Amino acid sequence: TSAAIALFALVVYVATAAPTISLGHNGADSGDLVTAAVNLGVPHPTGYPVYTMLAHLFTGLPGAEPARWVTLFSAISGALAVGIVHLAACRYLVAREGEGPGTLAAAFAGAGLLASGELLWSQATVAEVYSFGLLLVAALLAAALYALPHVRPYVLVLLFSLSLAHHLTIVLMVPALWPYLSIARGWLTARRGLRLVLCLTPGLLAYLYLPLRAAVQPVPNWGQADTLEGFLWIISGAAYRRYLGLTAPAHLLQRLPAWATIWVRDLGLPGLILALLGVWRGLAALEYSLLLRILPGPTSSSISTSSSPVARMATLARLMTAHCARPKEARTPISWARTTVPFSNTSSPLRMSSPRGLTCSPSGTSL
Repeated sequence: TSAAIALFALVVYVATAAPTISLGHNGADSGDLVTAAVNLGVPHPTGYPVYTMLAHLFTGLPGAEPARWVTLFSAISGALAVGIVHLAACRYLVAREGEGPGTLAAAFAGAGLLASGELLWSQATVAEVYSFGLLLVAALLAAALYALPHVRPYVLVLLFSLSLAHHLTIVLMVPALWPYLSIARGWLTARRGLRLVLCLTPGLLAYLYLPLRAAVQPVPNWGQADTLEGFLWIISGAAYRRYLGLTAPAHLLQRLPAWATIWVRDLGLPGLILALLGVWRGLAALEYSLLLRILPGPTSSSISTSSSPVARMATLARLMTAHCARPKEARTPISWARTTVPFSNTSSPLRMSSPRGLTCSPSGTSL
């Protein structure tokens, strides 16, 4: 089903794609990106080495101008992201609620809203970097949920390194790694650390593309990345630092109405309401199993199911902080295998049940 949904999205995106370089959908960078893909050049910051090399493979296809093939790369990336999101949502909902028309419809609705939303649709039909970025984020989500426990950290690091070599906005996902810090302290060994470094290598090597290609003076060649100063300028996005001032609290409040307009336009008012209800239910259900698994059993009295979701999350945050501050030898032993949410593995020690029920025991926690 997920493959069929991805295929349908691809057909729609290709049918509505721009036939050549386009300024539509805020695609002012299309000419720069297509030229870089054809010539293996260095586009505007942050250089996008992974995107440029992959897009270059598409420009060699016969039968159409290069811009059309680079746009096809965007369409394929967007369609694959939709399929991965549907697969993740479907497996999650089936494991949590049981298989039925309602859960399958909910997964389809989520993928459908993503696929038909203005943001993704607009970027999947022009030569731009954002649909490929979404594909990498969707892959990270799928790996975090479904990769085998013994390989999950390595897959996540590999995907993160490739994502970082594509677009710096991936760093906004770093706060989501906070729950893993306590686990990593007990899990990490010299051998595992070396493996993680090796998994970082592909993304780091991708950055070598920039100075190597800049040295032959391709078109375009932003920043002269064959020098240290130029290399740092382009990968850091220094040209856009002035926009960081727009993230100040006063500016953020001014931008909230614009964001709300985008969300309503993209999801529709019913879709936005459903999304907010989903967030609220997630908080109410305390589906932060990774946090709960590392807390000792006696904390059950501290997390009252009668309190509000916000209060429970605040309690979890305080307990997690206190746990991280404890000496290493005083913590509950943790392994990656014990922190897996078993969406399709009924033999796992972690059990999913009603969102209204929460129990803690010395051997673990079940939701």
